[in-house]
Amino acid sequence: MTNTPIRIAADTQLAKGTYYIKAVILDHSEATSAIFYNEADNSKTAGADLLTIHNSSSELTKMLVFPGKRGIRFNTGVYIDYNAGTIYVIPG
Repeated sequence: MTNTPIRIAADTQLAKGTYYIKAVILDHSEATSAIFYNEADNSKTAGADLLTIHNSSSELTKMLVFPGKRGIRFNTGVYIDYNAGTIYVIPG
């Protein structure tokens, strides 16, 4: 697996099965958010949301780096509910 950033600009099924994310960057010209679900499809099940990232009008770029060698683990898959802006996912 490579650590090359993956650009996300729409609702996306990033992976099916176990997947690790080392870092996430959210960038937009106004406040927005994105929700990452631990799912192998786009059902957006309540309780399956593993990560939500927000930025604000005073912090237009938000970066999260997860500890450990590989970062955060998604057991089932990764579905990203995209709102606006650009998301970069760095695999773990």
